[in-house]
Parts: sequence; C-alpha cells; structure tokens
Amino acid sequence: MKTRILLISDIGFQIDHFRELFAQHHCEAFATLTVHCSPGGETELAAQNPPVTALHVKQNVPLILQSFDLIISYHCRQLFPAEIVNAIRCVNIHPGFNPYNKGWYPGVFSIANGLPAGATIHEIDEKIDNGPIIAQKQIEILPEDTSGTVYPKIIQAEYDLLDEWFMPMLTGKYTTFSPKEKGNLNYKKDYYAFQELDLEETVKTGDLINRLRALTHAPYQNAYYIDEKTGDRIYVSVEVKRVKKDA
Repeated sequence: MKTRILLISDIGFQIDHFRELFAQHHCEAFATLTVHCSPGGETELAAQNPPVTALHVKQNVPLILQSFDLIISYHCRQLFPAEIVNAIRCVNIHPGFNPYNKGWYPGVFSIANGLPAGATIHEIDEKIDNGPIIAQKQIEILPEDTSGTVYPKIIQAEYDLLDEWFMPMLTGKYTTFSPKEKGNLNYKKDYYAFQELDLEETVKTGDLINRLRALTHAPYQNAYYIDEKTGDRIYVSVEVKRVKKDA
C-alpha cells in the first residue's frame, strides 16, 4: 500500500519545489501526494496547477486521520492538534534554527536579538516548533542584512535541507536529536508589539538599528510610530550598505 502524504503549505513557490522533488525522486511509485493550504490561502495560490484548495486542520481531524499516513507542514499557518500529531508522523519545514526564535518570523527576531538563524526540519509535537530535529542548517546574518535580505538566505537553507533530506523525510529513515537549550518562542502578538516604536523609549543606538534592520523588508510596511496629532502611523525603514574600508 502506498504512503498517503498530505502537504500543507501557504507559499506557492514552496509547493512547486516540493512537487518537483516528489517527481524527481519518482515518489509516485510508493506514495500519493495531496496538497492543501490554510483557509484563506486559495486566492494567493490561484496560479497553482493542479489547484490547491483549503483544509482547516482542526475541523477535519477524523478525515485527516483516516486519509493520510504522513503530514508535511511547509510554511503552514495552522497548528496541528494533539489528536493528529500523536497518531500520524508529522514533519515541519521551519524557517528558523531551532530552538532559537521558534514561532512567528524567526528571521526578524534573529536580526534583533542576535540569536542563530537558519532552517530546520523537525517532527511535530504538541508544542510550537518544538519536536525532535531531523536536520538543520544555520545561515550567517551580516551587519548590513535586513529582513529582506535574510529571508532569501533562509529559503535557500530550506531548499538545501530538502534536497538532501527529502527521501529520508518521506520514508522515516532518519534519526533525530533534541537541542541542548530550551530556546525561545515568539508569538504573532510579539511581532505586532515589536513593530510599534515608542518615541519616548531610551534605547542603545545599536539595538535600534538592529530593530529597524529586522523590520525592513520591502515592499512591506513594518516598523512605525504614531503621529500624536493625527493618530496616523508613520512607517520607517532603513537602507543599510557596506562600504569596504579601503574603497
């Protein structure tokens, strides 16, 4: 009997990458692949061929348990309930270097707090980005990097990991390890709070620069402060450029 694989992803180019690897490795010989996205993601994925439809994980637990043997989360915005992760092998391709800055926007927080950044493939347990690690790759954050330049590095690290670990991930032929440190976790609310700048706050120049670098990711508007007269948001970004000392 073929392994029934469910891929849940909310990013089109990552779905394409996964499908390409599935075809390159001739996985159809031993597995079937079903692709879904999170509710609301269908519009963003309208160009996908074949089409990608939404699947609300928490509302479809019995169906998922009956229909699949392996679930892959690849930038999926949904949390998997305990009933699923304790019954089916679930694997997450995560844009962070666990256990640091687990949760939302790990690359952003890595620039701000100086903790390691990268990508991790790990099994999913009941906690956020917390399960046993299959493989991971760290990237370097340079002083001139912003969120906009770090993100492509993280995506490439994910590609590199998937290229190497695709078949072991699908077949379960791997060993895992747990990080020695507890690490830290950032929720979506933490990111929203991080975006708002307090004009009365006393802060070190280096910390402020790192925060603005972390929140600079064109074309998105992230860092802002409030105009006290109008209540309007005033958005801020930075341009960072390295000039070699002998130039």
